[in-house]
Amino acid sequence: MKRILSILAVVLVVVAAAAGTWIYVTMERPYKGYAEAEQFVEIPAGSGSVSMGRRLAEMGVVRSATSFRLAVWLRGAGRRLQAGEYRFDRAMTTSEVVDKLARGDVYVRAITFREGLTVREMAALFESGGFGTAADFIAASKNAQLVTEIDPAARDLEGYLFPDTYTLQRRTTAEQLVDRMVNRFKKALTSDIQQQASGRGLSVRQLVTLASLVEEIWSSMLGIE
Repeated sequence: MKRILSILAVVLVVVAAAAGTWIYVTMERPYKGYAEAEQFVEIPAGSGSVSMGRRLAEMGVVRSATSFRLAVWLRGAGRRLQAGEYRFDRAMTTSEVVDKLARGDVYVRAITFREGLTVREMAALFESGGFGTAADFIAASKNAQLVTEIDPAARDLEGYLFPDTYTLQRRTTAEQLVDRMVNRFKKALTSDIQQQASGRGLSVRQLVTLASLVEEIWSSMLGIE
């Protein structure tokens, strides 16, 4: 009996050591299974840890879907994993990958439109930043229906694209960006501003035109191109 117990103890030690080694190798040793300098992985909304793990393993970000699910369980991150497009550019441990998804550290780039830019100037900036073509941006700016409720006579979105810094995911389209810019304008156009303009006999279109003229004159005085 003592011999059997000794053998069992040895077996348990070996199994524990093997399990510990497996956990270390699959979870705590950095891994990079893709040949490119960077790898982008899209995690669709509604994805569970099983499909996430399978996707990440197929793209060479983690060693296996099993190791990913184990890391998710150990870190209690099941309810915190977020959808989106992620960029990986170095070897990472499975735990680091899980933490990245739990933080929602999706890949985005910023584009800044300063005040006073025309639609064509915005379009040129959009293209030069590598976000898409100027033609696509200009085409999107023709969708006057986005401002019908505040300017029924509008033929395009000139003056209604709010200047600001926007963070964009890699596949953000010109239409999506323009829609965000118009919504940002609408939020800035408070009821107080509209009432003040109306009290001076100005429509929203006239207010936008006046603001553009003031910006143009001010920029000219300061020598800003």
